[in-house]
Amino acid sequence: MKKFLLIALLFISNLFSQQTSLVFSELKGIEDQSYNTQLFYRLYGYWENSFSFEERNDIYRLDLENNIDTIFLVDYSYYYPFLGGSSVRVYDFDFWNNNYSEYVYCFVSGGFFTESPVTQILRFDSDGGYMNISRFASAEISEQNDSLVYGTNGYFVKSTDGGRNWEELGTNFGLIALSPFNDSVLFGLGDGGLLKSDNGGNSFFIVDTNKSNWPDYNNIYGDILFDKDSLHVYRFYQNGSSYNLSVSNNEGNAFSWGLKYSSFQKIFISVDYSQTGSIYLADGKYIYHSTDFGLTFNEYKVLDRKIVGIYKKPNSDKLYAATKYDLYEITLDTTIVIKHLPIDPDLFNWYPLAVGNKWIYDYEFFGDTLETGTIVQEVTGDTIINNQQYFILNNSSNYIRVDSLTGRIYRAFSFAGILEENLFTDLTLDVGDTLSYDSTDFRSLTVLSEQSFYQWNLNTRIRFFDDFGISIVHNYSFVKGIGLFDELWWELVGSHVTLRGCVIDGIVYGDTTTVGVNDPPEQPKEFSLSQNYPNPFNPTTNIGFRIANFGFVSLKVFDVLGREVATLVNEEKQPGEYDVEFNASHLSSGIYFYKLQTENYSSIKKMLMIK
Repeated sequence: MKKFLLIALLFISNLFSQQTSLVFSELKGIEDQSYNTQLFYRLYGYWENSFSFEERNDIYRLDLENNIDTIFLVDYSYYYPFLGGSSVRVYDFDFWNNNYSEYVYCFVSGGFFTESPVTQILRFDSDGGYMNISRFASAEISEQNDSLVYGTNGYFVKSTDGGRNWEELGTNFGLIALSPFNDSVLFGLGDGGLLKSDNGGNSFFIVDTNKSNWPDYNNIYGDILFDKDSLHVYRFYQNGSSYNLSVSNNEGNAFSWGLKYSSFQKIFISVDYSQTGSIYLADGKYIYHSTDFGLTFNEYKVLDRKIVGIYKKPNSDKLYAATKYDLYEITLDTTIVIKHLPIDPDLFNWYPLAVGNKWIYDYEFFGDTLETGTIVQEVTGDTIINNQQYFILNNSSNYIRVDSLTGRIYRAFSFAGILEENLFTDLTLDVGDTLSYDSTDFRSLTVLSEQSFYQWNLNTRIRFFDDFGISIVHNYSFVKGIGLFDELWWELVGSHVTLRGCVIDGIVYGDTTTVGVNDPPEQPKEFSLSQNYPNPFNPTTNIGFRIANFGFVSLKVFDVLGREVATLVNEEKQPGEYDVEFNASHLSSGIYFYKLQTENYSSIKKMLMIK
């Protein structure tokens, strides 16, 4: 039976690894007995279909000195037909004398749809242990007496023989921390808020009435850390929708706590145990440092995305931090990636770029007048430039590049043999994430929201982005499996495109017809000058016009002072419709005018270039 279960678990693990990508979800650390850094990180992944699912949040150990990267504790839940389901959720672990091979850990286990999961506290060698029905567990080992271990798993419990046998002490105390200076001092959660015991758990008293959200099966958050001076105690916790840091200046006693920091996103704390008053705080993608017990914080480092955990190495200038895809070693002057996870390939379905894929947009231009029309964007080929793949749009010098390592998409153009590209979007950003990328206009890219999308018989997702600066409004959205759905530009003048239909991998979605596509072209009955597209642009745009009679045609571009900056057409033309590309890479950002002139017709329109 055990052999069958092992084979089943291996099969599930292999199947899971083939169907999903993993991301960092937590980071902690210790200094072992040789003062080498041991990092403990979690890798999270989720996969499901109509019949099955699997979720993993396994804990790994990374030995930086000996370059060992190995699994430490498994954390999973799954259900598969015929195999059934199971789960193991690790809540907490602690080490004897910072020896990573000798530890006690707490976990919740149960079958699929188990109403009363079982919580266990076990030693590394599975000798003895404690079991109860609960959904929260923790364990703390005394630094003065390695036989003394406290724990919580529904009951507050104590072991005096190194975690082999346990004594139940009560039910109204959820252990959070044990003082490293005095193993009679404990902190935990109770109905009244934060509780403290100064007699080894025989009695408790309320020291802070600010309550924490009680940790549960899906939310393990919060901790208490101790300063080197033994007087200051740091508590970070969730209260409702806010994440807070409170500090006590008197051993965590009542009336000594003060709120020092609050945020609407998770914060993470690491204490530098080699320096009094030194703590590091991560909030979003920012890391702050305080040298005065959290009274003031100064910006220390900014990473590219939200941070999921930090660890400060004592007696060193090194700080370790994890984001979704990267694990960093940081000093004041350097930021080095020491472990990188591959981008989830499924993210690239938000913008399916392949030769033959085509998008048809309804177009509006807002300027002195309202101009409307239809825009077709098609991937007509691909090419390799500087060892990178670029997708060619409409057989022009405009390109799109996907960076498979970072998940970022760039719009590019080529002029006089020189390629220039600009960031368009970052597919790895989560809702609420912000990416600052243009210091000249202080532009930043934010994912505003994500919703269901049911048009064209689809059941997928739509994600809304805001790319804003001091003088620019740029909003757009992507539909997963479809691509760019709409885009709005505004700076003095503006434009808006909305997807009417598309062809993705040969499948038609929506309305892909354009006026006159299958009809022979008719000779224009009148002259006209169309609004350029895209507008605003950087640095290429297309200008369309119609000629009703044979004759000499001039199409020129002028700056706001009326100076001619480009001649696009200066020749005789037959009647018909024309489209000319204007490349303004040699010009500065700003408003420009383009003028169509024939013997009997003249028209001027305005356009905006933003670099």
